[in-house]
Amino acid sequence: MTITSFINLKLINEMTITKAPILLGSGIALFGQLNQVIKLEEAKATAFANEFIQVKYQVNYS
Repeated sequence: MTITSFINLKLINEMTITKAPILLGSGIALFGQLNQVIKLEEAKATAFANEFIQVKYQVNYS
C-alpha cells in the first residue's frame, strides 16, 4: 500500500480520515503492516449533514 510506505518512511505529518456510518461486513484494514506505533494527536472533527464525520490528525512518530 502506498500510504503504508509513506508512513513507514515518516513522510506523513497530517492525516484526514472520513468516516461513513455504514457497516461493511468484516471490513478491511485501513493500513498495512507498520514498522512502529504512531500516535494520531490533536484531532479536529467536522460533522456533515450526510452523517459523515471527517477527522484531521497530526501524526506523531515518537
